[in-house]
Amino acid sequence: KMLFRWLSNTFGEGITDLGTLITQHKLVKGLTRKEGRKPSYISSCLFTDILLDIINSDQDAKATTYNLDSIRAKIETTGLLNGKEELRRMFLQCISQADGKLDLFRQKIAKWYDEAQERLIGAYKKKLQGWIFVFAIILVGATNADTFTIGSYLYNNDDARKAFAN
Repeated sequence: KMLFRWLSNTFGEGITDLGTLITQHKLVKGLTRKEGRKPSYISSCLFTDILLDIINSDQDAKATTYNLDSIRAKIETTGLLNGKEELRRMFLQCISQADGKLDLFRQKIAKWYDEAQERLIGAYKKKLQGWIFVFAIILVGATNADTFTIGSYLYNNDDARKAFAN
């Protein structure tokens, strides 16, 4: 859910927006067994393949091969990045830094995606920690658990401590 929210926020979510095209790409749909389910993870290599496939085809039905020059031309002219000039600039900068090597460009895009996913995971963990704390407080309150009494009992009772450890 958070992955698809990030894709929508980063790439847009209209019918012809890049975010929607990524989430509805056949390679993404193939990651789940049930129709309509969304995968919780897309690998950086797969994301790069999907992104380049969409940008290169620019919604043309025909499949074509591509190189950095054709990708640069598509990125500069595609309507998929309208309103997303920071993404367009980032992609063009990655092409510039790739020194004409398609594999290096793909690695740079994959690294950018991985770093974005790490930030997303960090936000998820932070949110999850809050929920775990609330759940723990409710559980302790509901069971009337007194950790000091339990700790003292286990410390003073060898048989109970051994039984608890096993």
